[in-house]
Amino acid sequence: MHDLHLIHTDLKLENILLVSQEYLKGSSRSPKDSSYCKRVPKSSAIKVIDFGSTTYDKKDQSYIVSTRHYRAPEVILGLGWSYPCDIWSVGCILVELCSGEALFQTHENLEHLAMMERVLGQLPQHKLKKAHVEKSRDYEVIDCHVTNCIHLLRNVESCRWEVYWFEDVSSTD
Repeated sequence: MHDLHLIHTDLKLENILLVSQEYLKGSSRSPKDSSYCKRVPKSSAIKVIDFGSTTYDKKDQSYIVSTRHYRAPEVILGLGWSYPCDIWSVGCILVELCSGEALFQTHENLEHLAMMERVLGQLPQHKLKKAHVEKSRDYEVIDCHVTNCIHLLRNVESCRWEVYWFEDVSSTD
């Protein structure tokens, strides 16, 4: 898809379908629970659906994209976006497939950014300084106080993963 210069902008678990409905039956989780039968797809082939928000890489990229739980930090901060926002969404999908739960279950921008920091480490200061005020009436404003709010919310103990923030969302590299 990216080879065609397309950015999906709404990748989420609901927009990824298995090609085949066939599956293999496996054994139960435990010998005591014989009623449970594990189903494993015969094929891992998938189809991506819902291209209603798809855009070309040269279009205006200053508006909000992606479903909240799969939204990249550069989108929340109003820094513009490109192909990496799809890659971020894929990462969130993979975590959800492995854990059974969405990684970032929130409906607030500041809380979302704080959750990202708990998982990935501190947000890059140079990105926070470039954060734009969100003009959309559907989302709360991110202003010059974002850093202070995130520092207040950062005091929750959690594990850190070896993941690096996207340094540049430009597709011209």
